[in-house]
Amino acid sequence: MTDLPFGRGGSPLQNLILRKTYNTKISAIKVDEGIDTGKVYLKEDFYVGLGSAEEIFIEASNIIFSKMIPYIMENNPIPYEQEGNVVSFKRRLPEESDLAKADLENLKDLDDFIRMLDAEGYPNAFITIGKFKISFREVHKKSDKLVGRFEIVEEYQK
Repeated sequence: MTDLPFGRGGSPLQNLILRKTYNTKISAIKVDEGIDTGKVYLKEDFYVGLGSAEEIFIEASNIIFSKMIPYIMENNPIPYEQEGNVVSFKRRLPEESDLAKADLENLKDLDDFIRMLDAEGYPNAFITIGKFKISFREVHKKSDKLVGRFEIVEEYQK
């Protein structure tokens, strides 16, 4: 989900959004021994500035399966070397979903932070208050506020 070689490595969507890089590409590459180092078959423009991580993944899948794979199958393009400076992304850790540790300056930053983690299999954005952990999802900006869903669980004390 990056314009390789920019964005090699883990958590591409989250790293793009944290960098406020909303215009990106989906890169179809030949798998080789390195992580995201293979030759490029095809790139498609892609926008990650709106929607939850789940919605973005669905849209990416639609492009990959309805456009990119058929093009590669029908045209058998010759892959070419990646061009540009390598920028590697680090896989995010679950504790990095803690809102209290996030660098948030405005409502847009908060919206981006919550939505980039809103997909199955990802640790949702959360904040801990005392022994309670509050997780946020399905957040949307409406005028000058965010609305969405939250879940509160009582954390076990160790």
